[in-house]
Amino acid sequence: MAKSRRGHPDILGLNVGFDASSESFVRQLASLSDQNITEPIIDRFIQAHGDQFASALGYRRALSKVRLQWIDREPNDPPASIPDYLMEREDGCFDILDLKKAALKYRSVTVGKRARLRFNSYVSDLIAQLNGYERYFKSEVNREWAFNKFGVRVKNPRLVGVVGNYDCFIREDVDLVLEQYKDNIVVISYQDVINLLRKRFSIAG
Repeated sequence: MAKSRRGHPDILGLNVGFDASSESFVRQLASLSDQNITEPIIDRFIQAHGDQFASALGYRRALSKVRLQWIDREPNDPPASIPDYLMEREDGCFDILDLKKAALKYRSVTVGKRARLRFNSYVSDLIAQLNGYERYFKSEVNREWAFNKFGVRVKNPRLVGVVGNYDCFIREDVDLVLEQYKDNIVVISYQDVINLLRKRFSIAG
């Protein structure tokens, strides 16, 4: 796996401790990844174990499906946005993370030849969605509402998309395409997440 300042999963989270529940979560997720099942099953498992997911990735906690009401909005803005997770960092601010299903109809998360490589429409839509969440927090009015309602403070967030798996996700190609995007965009696969958790806790597959 190629090293990348932005794309490599090692940049996620912080170095915090883990407990027995985190270890159990990692073992279950690793077991699921070795079975002949679809990614939506893994997706639902992560959604059901948000706290362990956050701890294993080094975050303090995860807030799932927070409904962010657009108080300050343009005509084309939605009434509300609901990111999959807001992930609390050690500094008390939150990163924004969205889990997407496998998009199994795609052979690869990237398309085109090397000189014109780009994300497929599924991943491009994911990044646009993450940018929309970030834009919500660029409004002082919206930021204040989110803080008063949920205690959420977002400052210089990473925008993390989890999509695809080893059979449709080539790390080197993803990193190359990411050079076209803002530095805070991170795109990783479900397999990257599993490998990161195994590495963090030295748990055999």
